[in-house]
Amino acid sequence: SFFTADDELLEELDQNIEKYCQDRVPKILCQARVDAVKKFYGKDGKGQKLSNVELDYEQYKSCKLDWFSDEAWNAMCHWWTSEKYKELRKRGQEARFTNEDYAQQRGGSLPFPTIQQNLEYRFGPEKAGGLDTYKVQMAGFKASLSGSGKTLSKKVQKRIVDYSQAMEKEYGEEWEKRNELDGTVMYQTFDGLKHGRFPMGNGSLKKAEVLATVKHKRTRYSGSSYQAMQRQNEELQQEVAELRERDARREQMMQHQQDLLKALCQKVNIDIPPTILTSWESQQARTSESRIDDSNNSEQEGVHAE
Repeated sequence: SFFTADDELLEELDQNIEKYCQDRVPKILCQARVDAVKKFYGKDGKGQKLSNVELDYEQYKSCKLDWFSDEAWNAMCHWWTSEKYKELRKRGQEARFTNEDYAQQRGGSLPFPTIQQNLEYRFGPEKAGGLDTYKVQMAGFKASLSGSGKTLSKKVQKRIVDYSQAMEKEYGEEWEKRNELDGTVMYQTFDGLKHGRFPMGNGSLKKAEVLATVKHKRTRYSGSSYQAMQRQNEELQQEVAELRERDARREQMMQHQQDLLKALCQKVNIDIPPTILTSWESQQARTSESRIDDSNNSEQEGVHAE
């Protein structure tokens, strides 16, 4: 075996291998068709773009690759010459070519962890950081080694800028010292995981850990929001209590003034003007309604408190 893993990591290892195979096998089969075309043309095909050339069933069959079994090769020859395959192939080409910025990964389909391991082996861990590896992956591994690699995709350039700004906001100016990609920052910056994949460094980040961290942060923020709302509610209750106390004092003062006016009118033997009596009655009615509302609110607050 060319790698080892602890027993507690075997399940995760199996999942990673399964995902890798699901991603890699279709690319191998796609390349197998191109290799068959190259084998058919031999030296005559040198310099031609043979990936666009299609053969018929007998031509494919005569160019069997060594690592295929006869049964599997016959099945692939039937598939490559079927109308369904040609339709899907044409549809995929049209979808790619209609997008001016479609060539985002120029690394020869090398996985992110593979490029990172190669960079670390050749140049040391300080040159194999997450963001550096992503730039090499997008510019092309071989081209980057020769010094001619450039990130041409505008989408990739914007992605790098957005991620860098988010990291600086999260960790400050020294964020570049963090060697690995931050899956949590990436998740929040790019609105989650589209198609279940990280936009950068896919394959090097543990999705379960990132999702757990994001969930924990949301719970923490929700708790903080609840505490802030609770404090605000307590402040409002305090303000309401002060207003009620002020209204009670004002009502008491007005009642005292009414008593004084009644006593004065009796002493000088005059009647209280009807307009004043009407005003007192309407004021008493409003006060009674206010007391009923306060009583109902107090009962509701008591229920919520329980």
